Amino acid sequence: MTETALDVMDEKQMLMNDEIKHPAIFILGAKGVGKSTLGNMLLGSYSEVNVSPVFPISDRDYDDEKEEIYRTAELNIKGEKYTIIDTIGIPESESNSTDIWNKLKEVEKKATNIQAYIFVLEGGRLTQHELLFIHQLFTRYPKSRTIVVFTKVRKALILSVTEMKKTFNTQISTLLQSINDRWLVMPSLDIFGNNEGKTVIASFVDDLKKLILTIEGKGGVKKDKLKGGTTRGIKPKGTGLAKKFCYSFILVFFITAIIIIILISIHKLIVK
Repeated sequence: MTETALDVMDEKQMLMNDEIKHPAIFILGAKGVGKSTLGNMLLGSYSEVNVSPVFPISDRDYDDEKEEIYRTAELNIKGEKYTIIDTIGIPESESNSTDIWNKLKEVEKKATNIQAYIFVLEGGRLTQHELLFIHQLFTRYPKSRTIVVFTKVRKALILSVTEMKKTFNTQISTLLQSINDRWLVMPSLDIFGNNEGKTVIASFVDDLKKLILTIEGKGGVKKDKLKGGTTRGIKPKGTGLAKKFCYSFILVFFITAIIIIILISIHKLIVK
């Protein structure tokens, strides 16, 4: 049984209110990009039979009378509890989004500890307007805790990181490099079908949870292990000490050489 299936909780355990008890995982993005679907995948309530989605799949399902702009649910990753915060879609128009940005800032203040910000972005060719919106996301939230999830792309791009990278323009590539390339592509049952889709989704969810866990410490220190034991995002302490030792050795060598030259010169003068 996959970890995703194990994370499916009964209704009593869901925090469908404004409680933010545990380290928070914010899911942010424009309207209709798949934020709630992503949250449901993490909770195991997307592809499991007879399990209703936890988060509403449309902004129309939020309660306008209560000015509801987010909902929460509890997620367990390797024995640690987190609070997923599924937010209402942010209008890409700056004139219509200011109020929501301000309200999201207030939601952020309710969380004493924020583990990750997941930006859900629609893949494919991006208009200049959409790029401006993406820059707003990257400006408003710390890059040290940011993960990007691309949605609504064709099957070939979901299955191949290399092919997906070919769709990135210079601006997107630069932004992704600024977060140490913490990005994934979200699959869909509509593309893969139920049986294959469940396997692909389970793999995607496992990868996303691993990325969430790579963000550690209050300062957002990242320990993103790669093959061969190398680390992305931080410099190994051993490397820094080795450089300091090397510079110190060179400095001592030059100082010693200068002293020897001076002593030899003085000796020659005395002999003369």
